[in-house]
Amino acid sequence: MRTLRLLAIVCVISGACTGTPTTPTTTTSSAQTTPPPAPPPAQPMTITGTVVDESGAPAPGATVKIASNGVAFGTAVTDVGGRYSVTGPAIAYFWGTADKSGYETTLRDSYFTESPGVLNFRLFPSVRVAGGSSVHVAVTKDGSICGFDDEWFCRIVRVTAGQSGSLAIDGTADDSSLQAAVAIGTVDPGCCRAPAAKTVAAGDEVLVYVLFPWNGRVSGVTVRTSVR
Repeated sequence: MRTLRLLAIVCVISGACTGTPTTPTTTTSSAQTTPPPAPPPAQPMTITGTVVDESGAPAPGATVKIASNGVAFGTAVTDVGGRYSVTGPAIAYFWGTADKSGYETTLRDSYFTESPGVLNFRLFPSVRVAGGSSVHVAVTKDGSICGFDDEWFCRIVRVTAGQSGSLAIDGTADDSSLQAAVAIGTVDPGCCRAPAAKTVAAGDEVLVYVLFPWNGRVSGVTVRTSVR
């Protein structure tokens, strides 16, 4: 009996009982034999814009650099109308700088584009004052951005200390409903209030950043300095 059961099991496994050998079948997936189509190549992206000066007039001869992920991929010089054009890889985020002799560098990123692929810049002349004097500057939303995460609209004032001591900076906005912030030397996370102070030596030139938050209103600011 055990022998008959064993023979029956062997018949089922081998297919010998039917008289027709059983051949294992394999299934081939088309996904395994046919590779997926390659993605289409990324289309180049052209970034254009204009560079103007403080008055809004075109700024010819300004150098514009466009970068992404910390790598510059295009440089152009503005024409007589202040226009530029840079072509590079298709990217979701980019930033750029505009430079011209006698002006501070303006930094902008694609969060502030006028429309897709259009990044405009406004240049402001370098402002230099002696410690103890005051100056009025305009902070605009089409000017430079500053900060660890581009969280400020800003202007730079270069202050030269005539003596060693504590350089104090304060700023009063033209719009009395706004409070300007200032930073001395760098714009770090958690910085920026008015007034601010920094120890300096005679002859030091210190960068003072006049700031308004990127998501609020801006205004002209009177910057007052003193060294004690």
